Amino acid sequence: MGVVGVVIPVKTNFEGAIKTLASIKSEEHLIVPYIQKQWENDYPLSRAWNNGITKVYEDGQDYCLVVNDDIYFRPETLDAVIKVFEYTFDAAIMTPFNTRDMVSLDGFLDEEFNPWFLGRIQETPDMSAFLISRVAFEEVGLFDENFDPAYYEDNDYHYRIKLTKKWKAYKCSVPYYHIGSKTFFELQDQGVNMRVTQNRDYYLEKWGGLPGSEKYLIAFNK
Repeated sequence: MGVVGVVIPVKTNFEGAIKTLASIKSEEHLIVPYIQKQWENDYPLSRAWNNGITKVYEDGQDYCLVVNDDIYFRPETLDAVIKVFEYTFDAAIMTPFNTRDMVSLDGFLDEEFNPWFLGRIQETPDMSAFLISRVAFEEVGLFDENFDPAYYEDNDYHYRIKLTKKWKAYKCSVPYYHIGSKTFFELQDQGVNMRVTQNRDYYLEKWGGLPGSEKYLIAFNK
């Protein structure tokens, strides 16, 4: 039996984080939570990810799962996505498949829900829930904490993974459900929209183009 460290950054949605954690189950692995208390430390999401992932692997856990505080897993989701992760030799990141556009949350949680499976993986990760490899995290490095409070840090990391020519970030067909942007909407009155625009500009400066249109092979073309 392996150990899965589950990193959940929480800024305002503590109730949601508890529901998220309760939905993550396993018949094959022990689950250990690593709650990142952003309400006590006003730092960006990327730092919460860095702190949590670093701690999980410093503690010697076998896997690190990073999730938002507004996602739900099926009982089979974690074990299934770990299996895909293990069999994909070049996966730095493996994410499940967000079914929000297919079914309501009540439908997703219904015991009779029987999702269809694509039977393949794609290089379009959904970073609201992701497994990250210890080795790849060491090689690719920390998430860029200049993206504050959130947005574009996931695009930045995905692009850096591509630049290694060794690792990839994947999405598989194992289902999960992401409610989406709950904390963002709660914080809109705190200037978050302006800061997201600043993140966009920083991404452009760093990579010479927006996600999917990057021009630089080295950050800031230096």
